[in-house]
Amino acid sequence: MRDLFFFPLAALFVAGMIYFALSMGGETETRSDADVLRDGYVLSGLDFSALTAAAGTNFIVPDETQINVNYVVMSAQVPREGGPASLGVFATLGPQYEKVFADRTIEITVRARQGQVNPSENFEMGYYTLDAGASGWKEFEITENFEDYAFRFKPGLPQDEAEIDYLGIWPSPSGESKSIDVERITVKVVQP
Repeated sequence: MRDLFFFPLAALFVAGMIYFALSMGGETETRSDADVLRDGYVLSGLDFSALTAAAGTNFIVPDETQINVNYVVMSAQVPREGGPASLGVFATLGPQYEKVFADRTIEITVRARQGQVNPSENFEMGYYTLDAGASGWKEFEITENFEDYAFRFKPGLPQDEAEIDYLGIWPSPSGESKSIDVERITVKVVQP
């Protein structure tokens, strides 16, 4: 496919996935900008159902009948490089987050371990905005025990009104249905 067609179609595809993710719900409580600045974005437990799995990835959320299971299992069936245009398993952060996080250094943290079945040796994560910059994919080696994996990024100012941001996780860069377990996802301002 020629670049003239590929990039507009890829942008439309990504916008459609994001619209779908937003329409599926997520945070419904109203939070002030001060709350977002202080607490950031936190996703854990049954709230993991707000995640979206894009092409080539999957996730399984624990349900209330699973005692002592407080993590989500993520897997990648295809490699990120050379696979379909995809954000992996991603969390969608609404316009308020983009507005509050803009032009501030944020720390993106994923608390994870190797999966219990077909464990991945590494995973990637990245923070993306629609028009205020992107961190690109960051790769981390992962251990058998839950640990925090983090990086910092400073999104720019939105070019227009604040839209949405998202945090993508690719559970295994090589695919092969390898998995990781994720206990918590946080995005917090570290430099106001």
